[in-house]
Amino acid sequence: MQRKRRAAADGNACSADMERFGITAWGQTREWLLFLAVGAALGVWYDLFRIGRLFGSPTAWRVFWQDIAAAAGAAFLTVTAALPISNGQVRPLHLLAAALGAAAYYLTVGRLLYGILRWTARRCRRVGEKWENFKRKCKIRQKSFKKHLKPTDDV
Repeated sequence: MQRKRRAAADGNACSADMERFGITAWGQTREWLLFLAVGAALGVWYDLFRIGRLFGSPTAWRVFWQDIAAAAGAAFLTVTAALPISNGQVRPLHLLAAALGAAAYYLTVGRLLYGILRWTARRCRRVGEKWENFKRKCKIRQKSFKKHLKPTDDV
């Protein structure tokens, strides 16, 4: 009681209550920063699936299963990050921080990386198309060349 009166006299009654329950400003800040990093990691995790869609053919069925895998991985990562900090309790503050971290990643590094990889995928497709056209033209020329050859018995 003495501690509470002293804290109230100092104007830090809320601070004293928080310390009594084992909650400190540094602890809250540390959780916030950790879940910002978790959110950025979730952004990287989802980008792996987005990049796969760039280089592969995205069918509705494949996208559905990729989204399920991304959501399951995100849930696992979030709970795993919450285990050492808050005994596995995922609080709204954690989810908000993770969402902000993912948004920050997506709007900065993710957007830049996705743009570079999209450009690379387009170039790879064009090179592949040119290669296929070249092979097709070679087959046509080969057939045409064989057609003009006449067998001779002068050996």
